[in-house]
This record gives sequence, structure tokens and C-alpha cells, in this order.
Amino acid sequence: MSTVTLVAVYIPPEADKKEALSQLHSIVSEQQTAHPDGFLLVGGDFNHANLKSVAPCFYQHMGFATRNDSKLDLVYSNIRGAYRAYCWPPIGTSDHKTVMMLPVYRPRLVRSKPATKTIRTWPEGATSALQDCLETTDWNMFREAATQNQHTCVEEYSASVTGYIKKIIEDVTVEKTITTRANQKPWMTAEVRTRLKERDAAFRSGDELSFKAARAELSHAIRGAKCQYAQKIKNHFCDTNDTRRMWQGIQALTDYKPNPLAIHSDADLPDTLNNFFGRFEASNHTPAHKTIPPPESSCSNWTLLT
Repeated sequence: MSTVTLVAVYIPPEADKKEALSQLHSIVSEQQTAHPDGFLLVGGDFNHANLKSVAPCFYQHMGFATRNDSKLDLVYSNIRGAYRAYCWPPIGTSDHKTVMMLPVYRPRLVRSKPATKTIRTWPEGATSALQDCLETTDWNMFREAATQNQHTCVEEYSASVTGYIKKIIEDVTVEKTITTRANQKPWMTAEVRTRLKERDAAFRSGDELSFKAARAELSHAIRGAKCQYAQKIKNHFCDTNDTRRMWQGIQALTDYKPNPLAIHSDADLPDTLNNFFGRFEASNHTPAHKTIPPPESSCSNWTLLT
């Protein structure tokens, strides 16, 4: 969570509820737009107003009256179950009870364990080495190995060729294991991580000049990484005819992660689905016939009324 925003609210009893909530909604929306991943807390004396009427995505954490039998003081946040409210005695001569808010939520970084995955990187010269290997390969030997009695087994032929290509790709590339965390930004690059380590090392050293220089280099690296990521997303929408690439860009913008579909090996599944969706047609024995519209319903007889 990058930012925490606290909004203090006081709506007088004689205030226009609709106008007050409109202004509050404008302020809250502005903060959400500026910090979409931040934590937003809205609390104060709302009197007769209710923030959920204009911002239903917020959650209210108060469950008891704060002035006599009236629940005037409310606390909202954009995380469900973020706080637990406790009632304390009033402070001084105040006629409102004191509210103690204790956090009970677990940050996303704590809830989600780091995930590790293995990737392959292409070092400098790997592409040239792969091209040289493919050009010098005798591809006829794979066909001869899969041919028996003048009959070539296509499955064996394709499996041997693809296995060979996969093997030489593994030889020229480097395998790395990376760790991703729940709060990791999509634009995070190796250069930004290096600058982060340099900034932390400069801070621990106590050298103020080195710390300022490292922080400036980190800011420059972050701006560059964000620009590269923004250009990468824009490239998905350059070709309007490539719907697959556009959908990939939408998935990246919305952080959409599809669930893996279950693979059904039942050969009777298509027939079962056809019987299910065609069950009403199967019980209908009325022969179908084409209805010819009357001549007066033709489009040529329509008139435009202005």
C-alpha cells in the first residue's frame, strides 16, 4: 500500500445533505484517482448524512451510538473489516463519545505468500548462436529416423524436431528463478531494484550526499520504467484489427487473471450439451414454416415523419 489518506468530515445539522455529500464525493474521488492502490479513511460527524449513498464501495465500521441514542460519528474506509470500533468515555465536556479504532485487517503483502516462477532469459549473442545452430542442422535425419517401410510417422517426426529445437533453446538461454510479491508493481524492473538497493545502502551509510544522489537516480529509474510500461500497454491498441492483442492490453490494465478451465476428456460431452440445449426443440413436433410478410409491411412503404 503506497499511501494512506485521512479525510476528516464535519457536516452541520442545518447543512444541505445533498450538497455536502456531493462535495465530499468529489474530494474522495479525486484522492482515489490520484492513489488507486492507497488506503482511504473517511471519518467525522456526519449528522444526518450517509456516505454510502454516494460512495457504495466504502465500508462503515461504526456500530454504536456516539451521542445519546444517535449514531452521528461514522468512520468509512475502502477495505472491508479494516477496523474494529470501541466506545470510550467523552473527552472533557464533549457530548460525543470517544471512538477508538483498532486495525484488524492484514495487509495484502502478509495475506499473500510470495510466488516463485522460473523464466528463461536471452543473454547477448543467444539469438545468433540459435540461428547458427538451426542453419547447420541436418533436418533430413529426423525424417529418416521417423520413416519405416517408406512410411513417415508424422507424430514421431514432429516430436523429434520440436524436442531438438527445445533442447538447443535451453542450451543458449539462461534459466532464472524470480520471486513476485502481491504488492509488486507491473513496471518494476531489474534496474529499479538495483537503484532501490543502492538507495538503502546509502541511507544506512549515513552519507547525506550519497543518499541524495541515490534517491535522484532511483526517481529517474522509476520514471523511465513507468514510461516503458506505458508504451508497452499502448502498443496493444495500435492495431485495431488485432483483437487478441487489444484484449491482452485490457487484461493488463484491469489486472484480470482468468481461472484455468477444467479439461474434460469425456467424448460424449458435446452430445450431452447438444441434448441439453436442444431439449425444447426435441419435444416440439410442430413443423416449421416460413411466414411471408404482407406487402404493406415492406420497407418501401414506410414514410418518415418529421
